[in-house]
Amino acid sequence: MRKTIISRVPTIKTSQKEKTKEESFEISEIRLVELTPSYIGKTYKETIEYDRIRTENLNLKMFSRILEKENVKSFDLTEDKEFFVYRYAGRPKVYISKKDGRIYSEVLTNEANLQASILLRILAKYNIVFIKRLQKHKEPKIVWG
Repeated sequence: MRKTIISRVPTIKTSQKEKTKEESFEISEIRLVELTPSYIGKTYKETIEYDRIRTENLNLKMFSRILEKENVKSFDLTEDKEFFVYRYAGRPKVYISKKDGRIYSEVLTNEANLQASILLRILAKYNIVFIKRLQKHKEPKIVWG
């Protein structure tokens, strides 16, 4: 069963009428859905199971270094009291909860699940999370004709 949480995150709003550089911060609520990290290939589907990400051993500087060391280019990483927020260029945001060590997103798509699986594989190399990969082979399509 997927877990849904509602989080309060700061968003930046700028005034369009005055076009000033002053920005006001507003707290808004977003609905996050727990992701099932997976990759869907042409002949199989790989799902990753994990207990929890050990966020107590992780800080923003360390997380950035890990991503840079793994040659992840053009990413955005931020941190607040509840989450690490990771976004690869052109992909959906992925939220890592500091409380339960699970991965969430605002949208539930294959792209978000793929981002979660990539992130878990990277973090597993540094023993921040233990993963178990499960492969399910698709049945080949029979084409008559």
